[in-house]
Amino acid sequence: MSWVKLDDGFYDHEKFDGLDLAAIGLWTVGLAYANRNLTDGLVRAGFIGRRASRKQIQALCDVGLWVECDGGWLIHDYLDHQRSADQILALSEKRAKSGRRGGSKPKANAEQTGSKPEAELEPQPNTQPPSPPSPEQRMKAAARLLATAETERRRSDLANPGGYLQSRLAPLRVEHEPLWREILQREPGATAQQLADVIEPPGAKPFTDCPDCGWDKATNPFAHAITHDQWDEARRKAREAS
Repeated sequence: MSWVKLDDGFYDHEKFDGLDLAAIGLWTVGLAYANRNLTDGLVRAGFIGRRASRKQIQALCDVGLWVECDGGWLIHDYLDHQRSADQILALSEKRAKSGRRGGSKPKANAEQTGSKPEAELEPQPNTQPPSPPSPEQRMKAAARLLATAETERRRSDLANPGGYLQSRLAPLRVEHEPLWREILQREPGATAQQLADVIEPPGAKPFTDCPDCGWDKATNPFAHAITHDQWDEARRKAREAS
């Protein structure tokens, strides 16, 4: 039996913003599958079969957790955090040899055979923080958040909610991309959830609403600032024209 490594705070990473539990569960099952089958991070399409919907798979691809490839999907940065197939096989062989020796001292065996201690077969921990999703991935994820919310609001009127959601992804991305790109230029660390919240605030506090533009200054600082900057620019051009 072998084990995968999973940080107990993995769900706090921004790549998991907006993912539902089904998609997160699929990602976790993929880790177990790749480890058990010694694929070095490949999740084969034949294994996925009917276990997951295309929506769940695409959600993982959109945020960069999976990368589509020939024959299935690759788990991003898998070998940075998990054992490779070679490491698992080497560890398994070492344990088998230890069992056959029937109680001989591991230290003595290591010295006589020149084999490495088991700890050295473990992958070294990755001290680098996970690479953040690209602006493209965050805009795709933001469009998915908006499309999901829109689909849920209209679910009772839709014959095919999943198809409607997919049909809304591209239009929402095209409609809001100019604003999102401007936000990302000003705030490179803005998350997909923050981009989506600019379009659909999660719940504004009336006492923070700007009396001029109407944006909530607490929940939508990006939209509030950009709106006022655009007005200032328009006033400047009007003065120059006059």
